[in-house]
Amino acid sequence: MKETCFSDLEVPIRVRYCETDKMGVVHHSNYIRYMEVARMAWLEAIGCPFTRIERGDTRLMITEVSCTYRAPATFDDFLHVHTILKKWNKFRLSFLFLIKKEDRIIARGGSSLAAVSIEGYPAPLPEILLKRLSEIDVTPSQHEHD
Repeated sequence: MKETCFSDLEVPIRVRYCETDKMGVVHHSNYIRYMEVARMAWLEAIGCPFTRIERGDTRLMITEVSCTYRAPATFDDFLHVHTILKKWNKFRLSFLFLIKKEDRIIARGGSSLAAVSIEGYPAPLPEILLKRLSEIDVTPSQHEHD
């Protein structure tokens, strides 16, 4: 995969009460949702909103997702999800997500996506997305080892 970095889109998230569990902390599954919101915002920021991608013949499917939790978030916290494209090639994208509360990383995650045809077979990424990816400035991630 081609190594690159589009640093660093920050998406604010305010924790809703319904996202917390009986212990009063954000349920672990919601961090994956926060990463998805941030990934969608990243695609829109580079000029490839997901709605535009899905109008074509290609779909992006999650092939891997991970999250490591370092500290809790609670109701009404303001979080900031940083989205960094780590790797990409003609068929796949890999993202790094840093979820911060008050400038402290409370969770670190990742997701990988693969392009598939409408029928579910491997396919290249949509042309508009490949074009935008090739135009993105290649810079090393300052968050690589956070």
